[in-house]
Amino acid sequence: MTAANAIALNVWQMFTVTVDETGATTLYKNGAPIATGEVDVPNTDARVNNWIGRSGWTTDALYRGRIDDMRIYNYA
Repeated sequence: MTAANAIALNVWQMFTVTVDETGATTLYKNGAPIATGEVDVPNTDARVNNWIGRSGWTTDALYRGRIDDMRIYNYA
């Protein structure tokens, strides 16, 4: 799922993602939905490592911003 131009530079923003049991996904920016799509349901993928601000692919750059608060819930 892609949300083109979603990240604004030098501005605090809140991003939220919901994923249901079928993989239906919604990405929110500052409380408003900005993209929807389908993703693999997380519990069906074998995960060895999970990171915040780092990709699972070594060719991707590290996140170069600030994260003020990060939370994970098991409900929308």
